[in-house]
Amino acid sequence: MAARLQKSLRDLDDGSFDAILKRVEQVTENKEEQMEELTKIVVKNFVNKVRMRRSRSPGELGVGVLLNIANVPRKKRSWMGVSKRQKVRNINNTTGLNSSDIPTPPEELVEHIKNMYGPQQLVLVIEKNLAHSDLNSHQGRFSIPRLQVRAKFLEPDEKHKLKKSQSIDVTIIDPSFEETTLTLKRWRMNKTFSYMLCGKWNEVKGRNAEAFKVNAKTHAVVQLWSFRRNPSRLCFALNVVA
Repeated sequence: MAARLQKSLRDLDDGSFDAILKRVEQVTENKEEQMEELTKIVVKNFVNKVRMRRSRSPGELGVGVLLNIANVPRKKRSWMGVSKRQKVRNINNTTGLNSSDIPTPPEELVEHIKNMYGPQQLVLVIEKNLAHSDLNSHQGRFSIPRLQVRAKFLEPDEKHKLKKSQSIDVTIIDPSFEETTLTLKRWRMNKTFSYMLCGKWNEVKGRNAEAFKVNAKTHAVVQLWSFRRNPSRLCFALNVVA
């Protein structure tokens, strides 16, 4: 399956696939995260190339190649974590193909936070498929790979503290609207790093086990939003994408 996916990505690529693959492999050793990040980078390059050729006829744009990524048989693509239609939608969110697909926080979550802490500005930190490691009780953490972070969510002093291998206490609102205090850390990984939500993550995972798994082999797509209260307390809200 991985070989077939890499071939589909090569078909989209402008010739720099091997260099991109090498860079992604240096970022993380997790195969699921490698494939997810590789897909995002290559498809983004492909979309930029398509935009340069918009004056040409639709038949010349190679859109069929883009759809081939989602044509891996369902039983062989558990790493994707979503259906074919959902995967194409998520790719669009990443590349900006359709501005109407840009994620917005669900109204129910916005209202809950507003009722608890007043109006807040929510920032989308990451949208990703839950990895096997996120649901592994022995690891007990939720990973936020640097290359997948969508927006700045840390203050300068917080960045400095994390770089010094210190941790930050944060609050997370999980999909069941329960609040838990977690520990935010920064882990070095080869030439890059990932942020990790640790501490009581297993409690969050346990409460939301059903929501986190679409089926026995497929993990949900989640969004992690950040906001501030009091006014410096860093908080997160975790939403499962329907």
